[in-house]
Amino acid sequence: MNVQSAADAYRKGAIENAPPLQIVQMLYKGALGFLQRAGRLDPAAEGVEFNNCLGRAEAIVTELRCCLRHEVAPELTKDLDALYVFVEGQIAEASIKRTTEPVENSVQVLSTLLNAWSSVDVQNIDNAH
Repeated sequence: MNVQSAADAYRKGAIENAPPLQIVQMLYKGALGFLQRAGRLDPAAEGVEFNNCLGRAEAIVTELRCCLRHEVAPELTKDLDALYVFVEGQIAEASIKRTTEPVENSVQVLSTLLNAWSSVDVQNIDNAH
């Protein structure tokens, strides 16, 4: 087994065995990473890297949105859904207008949400189940 395949196996195992809250945090960090990378690029430059970064971030946000369990916490998921729709719209605007301002708006929203999820006490969630 080469080093790369060992690292890939480790990452896969870490994700498959992670608690749901940690997976949500990983998804936020992934989306933020792609958005921050897009924000450092010149959107007017030729090439597809800007749109690739936006597309990957949008795919993560869409996944987060699709996984909302409205029956568990209707008010919370309604608010999260609205924020995800906003971020998806900002990403689309950044892609269409080839500008980074909507990217910055998306980073602000997702950073705030990540901070909120990071402050959740996992032990209290685990003890409640």
